[in-house]
Amino acid sequence: MSDKVILSEYHGHEATASRHATVVKEKEGLAVELYEFEHMVEKRPLHNHSEAYAESAAENYVLGVMDAGKRT
Repeated sequence: MSDKVILSEYHGHEATASRHATVVKEKEGLAVELYEFEHMVEKRPLHNHSEAYAESAAENYVLGVMDAGKRT
């Protein structure tokens, strides 16, 4: 049995069609799993943030607003 629950999934299209992101709830809190070409490139823990914040991060990734591994 997995210790995480998938809350939502986001998929890119056109120029970002190779990207998808999954918002998950783990025992530590929320996280966003970022994928490129079906391979996870980053798991971003957002344990102290709301579900809306995590969903925005996932959406920003699949739209190309945010890249994996690059934080500002």
